[in-house]
Amino acid sequence: MAKPEFIDSVKKIVVRVVGRRFVLRRHLDRELKSGEPEIHLLPLLADSRGEFLDVGANVGSYALYGTRFFGKVIALEPHPEAARKLMDGLRGQVEVLPIAASDVDGKSTLSIPYRAGNDVVSRSSLEAGANPGFLTREVMVDLKRIDSLQFDRLRVIKIDVEGHELSVLRGARETLRKFRPAVIVECEERHNAGGIESLSAFFDELGYVGYFIHRGALRPFSEFDVAGLQSHDNVKSIDGPRSLDYVNNFIFEPSESANSGWKAQFLLSPAAARPVG
Repeated sequence: MAKPEFIDSVKKIVVRVVGRRFVLRRHLDRELKSGEPEIHLLPLLADSRGEFLDVGANVGSYALYGTRFFGKVIALEPHPEAARKLMDGLRGQVEVLPIAASDVDGKSTLSIPYRAGNDVVSRSSLEAGANPGFLTREVMVDLKRIDSLQFDRLRVIKIDVEGHELSVLRGARETLRKFRPAVIVECEERHNAGGIESLSAFFDELGYVGYFIHRGALRPFSEFDVAGLQSHDNVKSIDGPRSLDYVNNFIFEPSESANSGWKAQFLLSPAAARPVG
């Protein structure tokens, strides 16, 4: 098996040859084929005049896909190098802000795990204990509340912040009340004990209803079983395949939109066509 250092060197050569935008498109192709099923919700929630906010953009798959369905896409990514790559690869398509969303405006420490000298960008977190067992380095990053940002027609928010999601949501409370966007949010008990229950309480207070996708089926949030669907035995390793029985993304929509047509369309979407065994 090739060493991580060799693989990283090859990746850098490929980027120089084919360009950053091509690499981001390849990331998106892989995500659509075998990644998170929730990415296939974007066309169902689309608004050609609306805005999509990607919080914790990482390699930019959600942000890039969102450009097909929304009038404007804003991506937040605090990891300095990841943000630079997004600015380079998504220039003219996505507004990339090199900041972290939270419940305060200011600065804080981003903890970045690494192995073989390479950052594991997808697991960077403002929560210091989010990555036990990893060596980490720290960088100072700018914090902004989503409520401090300017929107005109915000329709969907995606949040993937490795345990900091409740702080992000607290900093978005007024935005959620004003625009009533749908929210796709990652939440894992291994990062934040009690986080699932707190997530439910937060959205209940704002009059939202929740769902999750399991084995191609869209199910109500009330049916979620932490022990069964977030078992440590099924946690995805950095390079490993996704388990069909590990669910860490949740979808919330305003209760007044609960009769909208996207759930019926879901039955015909790629997210519902995933293998079930």
